[in-house]
Amino acid sequence: MEQSAGSLAGPQRISDVSVHLCWWRAFGGPYELFVILAHVDSELVGIAPMMIAREKGLAGRASNHVHFIGSINHASDYCDFITDPAVPQALEALLEEICVSSRKVDRIDLSHFPSHSPNHVRTLAYVRSRGIRVSVGLEAEAPVRILGDLQADLKTANKSSLKRHTSFFQKSGELRFHRCESQEEILGYLECFFEQHRTRWSQTGSPSQFLDPAQQVFYRELIREAFPHGWLRFHVVLFNGAPLAFHLGFEYLRRFICTSRPSTSNTLPSPPGKC
Repeated sequence: MEQSAGSLAGPQRISDVSVHLCWWRAFGGPYELFVILAHVDSELVGIAPMMIAREKGLAGRASNHVHFIGSINHASDYCDFITDPAVPQALEALLEEICVSSRKVDRIDLSHFPSHSPNHVRTLAYVRSRGIRVSVGLEAEAPVRILGDLQADLKTANKSSLKRHTSFFQKSGELRFHRCESQEEILGYLECFFEQHRTRWSQTGSPSQFLDPAQQVFYRELIREAFPHGWLRFHVVLFNGAPLAFHLGFEYLRRFICTSRPSTSNTLPSPPGKC
């Protein structure tokens, strides 16, 4: 199925089957898989990457809720149905199967399903027309940079704060930017990546996600699955040979998507205006 899904050019290609597999390996234990496929003859034209969670309500009554895979713990900023744009009826086929199966669920939760998705309006109208309870929860903005925009690139590169911080570290020692070119190299940096994130977020009211061992498993699985596709990016800023900051993200269709950017400041000099 993963090879067939590679031909689907849905609105959020980053959240393809390989990413769902990584999430399921790390977090899927308590949930029931509810993945629906749409075919035209033998060709795969749509995927509904869903799961069922058994949740307790205010009165203590257990109920079954359908969620996008990856949405329940906010691992995915953008959840959607993956469909072939050339087959618009694929979405209705997926939704019909969900509705037919709704007798085993109490509610459909479409958290992280962005309002700008081409599937959003059609999905809500279809499900509500069938009288099924549906909620649209948190909608997060995934940080995205459009590559090749010269004016935006110049504006970012010329930010006074960026120049000030860069100049400070260059005067204090050797500052170097490094892009990891192998899966093994990335995995070798991961423990430091996790520790920097834990340290940075310990100074806030929101603890680091990497205090949870399952989150570490998810990221390791994601790197192993995503790197061969060619769209994973892992960068390291080195100061005197030691990791100063990391960036883990994705590049796809001339778009750069940022995920995690831990950095350290405990053992290194701080530039003016930067803690």
